[in-house]
Amino acid sequence: MLKADDKDKFVSAQADEINGLQDAKVFGYQPRSSLPADAKVLNSIWSYRRKRRPDGTLLKHKTRICADGSMQEQFRDYWDTYAPVCQWSSVRLILVLSAMLGLPSSQIDFTQAFPNADIDGDVYIAIPQGWYY
Repeated sequence: MLKADDKDKFVSAQADEINGLQDAKVFGYQPRSSLPADAKVLNSIWSYRRKRRPDGTLLKHKTRICADGSMQEQFRDYWDTYAPVCQWSSVRLILVLSAMLGLPSSQIDFTQAFPNADIDGDVYIAIPQGWYY
């Protein structure tokens, strides 16, 4: 990303990601010295993506902070692994029924859907490399 011509668009999207997490009250800055003694600080990285429309034209630049979950241990740091997503067969069934019955349909995108899920306890991540905010 740092060598891409559109680097400034990704850097701008980083601020959108952080601001969205702060607005949702799921993110805040804390010095390491203030963390509990047994706190595990996970590494994190930026994930960059150019989102495109169906015709291939550029829609937007998207960034996400991703925590390194491989540093966690099941039954110590987490208990459940579940993502509330539906199967494609269910989506196709709903679209077929909608077309057959002449019902309107629409699409929505949940911004920052995963941080909205409830978790038991706090998760600490290090500021990712390349944070320009």
